[in-house]
Amino acid sequence: DRAGQAHCLNNIGMLHANLGAHADALAALHGCQQLCDQYQELPDELRGACRVNIAHAFLLMGQPAHALTFLHPGLTFARRCGDLQTELAALGILGLAHKDLGDTAQATQTLLDAIELARVHDQTTHLIDLFDNLGQVHLQLGDSAQAGAMFQQSLYWAEATGDVHGRVNALLSLGRAAFARRDPGGALTHLNGALGEAREHHLNASVLTILNALVGGLEADGQVTQAYPYLRDLRDLERQLFTEDSERQVQSLRSQFEAERARHDADVYRQLNETAQHARLQAEETVRVRTAELEAVQIEIVTRLGMAAEYRDDRTGQHTRRVGELSGQLAQMMGLPPEEVDLIRWAARLHDIGKIGVSDDILLKTSPYTPEEFERMKLHTIIGAKVLEGSTSRLLRMAEEIARTHHERWDGAGYPRQLRGTDIPMSGRIVAVADVFDALTSERPYKEAWTVTAALEEMQRGSGTQFDPDIVERLIMMVTSNQPELKPMLAPRRYPDLHPPAPGPQAQDQDCQEAQR
Repeated sequence: DRAGQAHCLNNIGMLHANLGAHADALAALHGCQQLCDQYQELPDELRGACRVNIAHAFLLMGQPAHALTFLHPGLTFARRCGDLQTELAALGILGLAHKDLGDTAQATQTLLDAIELARVHDQTTHLIDLFDNLGQVHLQLGDSAQAGAMFQQSLYWAEATGDVHGRVNALLSLGRAAFARRDPGGALTHLNGALGEAREHHLNASVLTILNALVGGLEADGQVTQAYPYLRDLRDLERQLFTEDSERQVQSLRSQFEAERARHDADVYRQLNETAQHARLQAEETVRVRTAELEAVQIEIVTRLGMAAEYRDDRTGQHTRRVGELSGQLAQMMGLPPEEVDLIRWAARLHDIGKIGVSDDILLKTSPYTPEEFERMKLHTIIGAKVLEGSTSRLLRMAEEIARTHHERWDGAGYPRQLRGTDIPMSGRIVAVADVFDALTSERPYKEAWTVTAALEEMQRGSGTQFDPDIVERLIMMVTSNQPELKPMLAPRRYPDLHPPAPGPQAQDQDCQEAQR
């Protein structure tokens, strides 16, 4: 049932988008689109809805240009088959995309046309979002009075249709417009009304947005004291939702892994029982294939867990991939067996899985940590090891070892166990070098990216103190072999023992934000 499968993928994508899981939303929606492209007998209504939902996901991710590439064909499909619901949804998203791209004239005309179309066909539920979108355009133009009038229209239609979510959004927009025209009293009235309804109906995402609007508006108006209770509520709710989301995400992935392992074991036992009727070689080959499939699933889950840990300060998830690849290359240069090289390459992606237990106020802090904050940050090594411990999988055992030891230092001043020199497992020493080098050369919310030369010099300064000097030497050899112009800038330095010369001023600042993290 290809149509049923495509409908399910489309609905799954919409649910993920509403939950803010945009990567998962796009994965499901692209699956729906592929089915529509592959099977021409599927209805145009589904083709149009799928593309419009993809566009909506891109718009929520702040990529209006990408949204337009899916909106136009989606709108064409909807009009061709007379799907008015999808056409109105597409026009609303199209107006917002033009607004985000700065084309406010086109945005205004698109939304006015959509409003007229909805009125002609008595599609009152669509008027809620369309008037709200038009108000956002006027707010961007600085016309807060006209924006307020549009938001009032949105509120009217929300109340007329009994749409609680629409009413909350309209009150939120009215509050923002009131702050924009320097009317804090009116803003508080609207936003507190929205806050009460959102809490009553457990709309936690809306509560977060409303609290942010209250805090930002009051601070901008100079009412810092009045903003404090809302800020406290905001932080409490963020911590609550973060804890719930982290626990749910980790439990879901671990359950998926355990289910796949149980299925694998069941298949193995079944295949072993069939050896009486089949040749031994055929059974062994089947077991080999299933084991390879399990390894592939393990690698996928490791990748997803690593991305989950990095998502808040690296939305692309590329840091975990780069650290894994660089760790594998360094392991190969250190002469480790190919099987162990592959284990390190994949297990290294989970080096910071413990970040799921570190709150945003620590993880995303842009200034140096206080001693107490640094102690809380250091707990991510212990949390990561606890999440991964007890597995029979070699891959997850290696990941547990890396999570626990990748912040130990060659001179014994690391954490959590102050291991020294070769007492630190080789996997932890390799990932320590790969992690810091990639962190230095990558842009993060709290810093700009360093040049490769500056990063290599910093790694060289840490050789023999923070890092295993042999591994730093392999890193420099590897990078300079690809970029020969760097060789004259990097004079060789090696510390054969644990007593290097006293560090200079720059080396003494080794415990910078990148090293702490």
